[in-house]
Amino acid sequence: MKKCKWHICNNLTKNIYCSNKCKNKQSVQNRRESIKIKLVNYLGNKCQRCNWNEHVAGLVMHHTNPEIKEFGLSSVGGSKSWQKIKEEADKCILLCSNCHNVVHATKEQEWFFNS
Repeated sequence: MKKCKWHICNNLTKNIYCSNKCKNKQSVQNRRESIKIKLVNYLGNKCQRCNWNEHVAGLVMHHTNPEIKEFGLSSVGGSKSWQKIKEEADKCILLCSNCHNVVHATKEQEWFFNS
């Protein structure tokens, strides 16, 4: 039996299928990580509310006006071009997870709409 990150495969057909499926999942995961790093760099490398910049994993893109949002940047895998992703990122600000939660919980969003 061959073990991979997601499955336990027990025959040749499943091994080939599983191997390809796992490679595809890894490719999508790698692309998402790469896009996130590029987006964080594109949006300034730090939280626009508190200037936190310790790790890319703690930073999120926040749409300042949800009404003009075309797609969520966190779900971009292999389907969008960098140009489309940049156009969507232009509608966002970069926040740390903490500030992002505060903005959603306190209606502080109006500050971003009016600035």
